[in-house]
Amino acid sequence: MLSNPISAVLAVLVILAVAAIMAHRWVYGMIEVNASDVVPFLRIVSLEDMRDLFHPDADELHRQSHSSREFRMIQWKRVRLGLQYVSDLAFNARILQAWSRTERRRGDLSPQLDKITSELLTVCMQCRATSFFVSFHLHIALIKMALLPFLAPPDFGWLMRHGSYDLIGFYEKMRAKAGEFGLAYDNEQYYERLMQVL
Repeated sequence: MLSNPISAVLAVLVILAVAAIMAHRWVYGMIEVNASDVVPFLRIVSLEDMRDLFHPDADELHRQSHSSREFRMIQWKRVRLGLQYVSDLAFNARILQAWSRTERRRGDLSPQLDKITSELLTVCMQCRATSFFVSFHLHIALIKMALLPFLAPPDFGWLMRHGSYDLIGFYEKMRAKAGEFGLAYDNEQYYERLMQVL
């Protein structure tokens, strides 16, 4: 069937990759998340710190006040911290997406809550997709810094073109929708805990 040995190797690699992804999802996936599970799983996110990190004006400030070697190290640290922030946002989006999916599966939501959970699912997917692209570009920046040290370190202005501020906007929308959904539990303490973590 596959006469070319390279084709056979590629086919096996694709099958192994798909199997690894399925096994990872089976072991680590969030199958069912109810309201009591959400807050303990969420990671604390400071959007203000993230905005400051991704703001391109910080590039110029660091460039003017540090040597080129120090600036390179600062940018490396900023990229690493950016990866952590993006990972936290994507993780929280995954938890909230699983929560809204679980509640929708139960089928006993009012039309208003059904609409809120549908919007929450949508914005969670947008947040996760954008975080994937931002993370991809941050990884590329790290790889370039490691393999091509003679090039200038990346500016964070380029990251704005690749969705860093869209990601923050999606996260804010997701936070608002999760808050609306959290209010449906008629428990002010639960809502406050949810908003404190998000």
